[in-house]
Amino acid sequence: MEKVLTRWLDELRKFLRNESELRNRTLITLHFKPNLIRIGSGREIGPEARLKIAKVIIGNEELSIIPESSWRGTLRRIGESIAKASLESFRNALDRKFVQIHVEPEEGPIFHEIELEELRTMHKVLKEDVDEQSRRIA
Repeated sequence: MEKVLTRWLDELRKFLRNESELRNRTLITLHFKPNLIRIGSGREIGPEARLKIAKVIIGNEELSIIPESSWRGTLRRIGESIAKASLESFRNALDRKFVQIHVEPEEGPIFHEIELEELRTMHKVLKEDVDEQSRRIA
């Protein structure tokens, strides 16, 4: 069993090396007009959680500068929502399944919800895909 798992993980690593190359890029312009935005990390809400916010004046407007780190989670969540809503756009069943099983709860760690039988099926599909990639390279 351990040999099978090790072999499967090796195949997964090879697959990810081949498939992790960015092939498409879409630029999206988002405009946010929130009444309130919380900037900071995991602190409790209250007077001690208030942070000074850097501002810049452009023309007659005073705009808040929101650090990149404050946007990261929000933008990742938007990307995940778009991916889950666009499952038919994925080129193969394995890609679709990876997106379907990805769960990022409000609280707690990211996890991947999958039944053992589905995992076995993914292994089979992954192996076939890796074999196909190997044949193309050879």
